[in-house]
Amino acid sequence: MSGAVPCVENRRWTDKGVTYATLNVQGSCNNLCDTAPNAAEYAARNAADIGWLQQTFDEAEADDSAAVMLISQADPGFDGSDATRAPLRDPKTLVETDGQPTGSTTCSRPSAPT
Repeated sequence: MSGAVPCVENRRWTDKGVTYATLNVQGSCNNLCDTAPNAAEYAARNAADIGWLQQTFDEAEADDSAAVMLISQADPGFDGSDATRAPLRDPKTLVETDGQPTGSTTCSRPSAPT
């Protein structure tokens, strides 16, 4: 993939002094360690997301927003249905319940593309 990437999930709006932005972030290790990883898709989408994030803060500053709220969605795997996802967590408190050190996951993350 090269050039601009259409990230239709990326949206931005300001309401009552708060700038809101959605970001296209894939579940399962951001599309890098799932069953069919795609480093080229990740690199293009990640660059587009970083630009979108920078523009969001620029707009928030220009609009004198009091806050920025970032929104994304994915299935983080808290239910344990996929070992490549996040650590097991209590669905009510989000406390890790897998016995791993805090921040540890079973997903090995490749180094960032250069």
